[in-house]
Amino acid sequence: MKMNKVIFRISLVGLFVAAVLGLILRYMKFESLPFLNFKNIVHTHSHIAMGAWVYLALISALLTAFVPDTKSAFKPYQKVLWVSLLGIGGMLLSFPIQGYALYSITFSQIYVIGTYMLSYQLWSDVKEKTIAAKYLKAALVFLCLSSLGPYAMGPLMAMKMTTTVWYPDAIYFYLHFQYNGWFIFALIALLLNRLEKGIVKANKQKSLAGFRWMVLGCVFTLFGSFLWSNPGLLFNVFAAFGALAQIIGIFLTLSAYGIFTIPLSITLFSNKLSRYLFRVSAVSFIIKCLMQLMGSIQAVATTSYTYRNSIIAYLHIVMLGVVSFFLFHFFIEKRILKNQKNVFWGLLLFSIGFFLSEFMLFYQAFSAWKSLAGIPNFFVLLFCVSICFPLGAFFLLISKSDKH
Repeated sequence: MKMNKVIFRISLVGLFVAAVLGLILRYMKFESLPFLNFKNIVHTHSHIAMGAWVYLALISALLTAFVPDTKSAFKPYQKVLWVSLLGIGGMLLSFPIQGYALYSITFSQIYVIGTYMLSYQLWSDVKEKTIAAKYLKAALVFLCLSSLGPYAMGPLMAMKMTTTVWYPDAIYFYLHFQYNGWFIFALIALLLNRLEKGIVKANKQKSLAGFRWMVLGCVFTLFGSFLWSNPGLLFNVFAAFGALAQIIGIFLTLSAYGIFTIPLSITLFSNKLSRYLFRVSAVSFIIKCLMQLMGSIQAVATTSYTYRNSIIAYLHIVMLGVVSFFLFHFFIEKRILKNQKNVFWGLLLFSIGFFLSEFMLFYQAFSAWKSLAGIPNFFVLLFCVSICFPLGAFFLLISKSDKH
């Protein structure tokens, strides 16, 4: 089996483990588990979701799209994989026991070293001058840049500044450049790579302008992550500019490729399931952009941070809606995830869990804000709905990929 397929199979294990950890967290909301620390499991869940699932799945996808399908081309990535897996495995074992402490931070740093190795190797291997390659390299820059957040946490803990605004802001810095930089730019790189290899002729000037606007959008929406502490009007202005720049950038990029005028089935979809997955990802991205634009208003930002369910819903809109559904679409199109009964049931369960849990999280936050009656037995029902995620991941894990 080719290395990119091996990495994808490992990433599905990561998806399953992350889903199980998420289910445990939702169980702990209404029933205590004395042998587990809730905050430690939160850290474990987030690190495994971003590292063992999205990071590894993106490596597999980027190798599939940008690196020649040869054993010699894949060989340098073996070291990347082993270092990354050492870091991920160590975090999985250490975070539940001690949270942020010596061993978990050490394994986190090993994982970060793996991301640096990946960035260097991919940057060296991708010689193309296309817009897709620019998005890929920008994604790698944001991946490396995001690590400054975790690096800052150690000194802040040593200086006993965990109760200051700097400590949460360091976390938000990391999350921002992961979610809005590494994840989104890598997905756009994959999308444009497929369009460029199809029959699409891009308007170079417009696509380059779109790329520049997207970079500006990513940098300036960072200020929206800091609005929880009400730092001042300038932060709101920068956040609003970033959200608008992001919308302008994606519109210019996609219109440069004629994506609003050409029949997408020619270049992107080989079946109805693939089309459905892509549309869920696209709609989720639109919602993400609108939420960031609205979130630049201080009153909205304050309300969002007050009601935690809205933050969780937003993070899941990006992680599950935008990223995961796009990756499912990509791997089905590449026949790494073969269209079969197990895949169908896995994606159906995943979809049910996603739509119902997002509705419940958003409604519960809205009802609390407006002092309306919330959903009865909310956490019990949310736990029941969330069972769909590990079940869906399990069906995907036992599915078969194309041997060719």
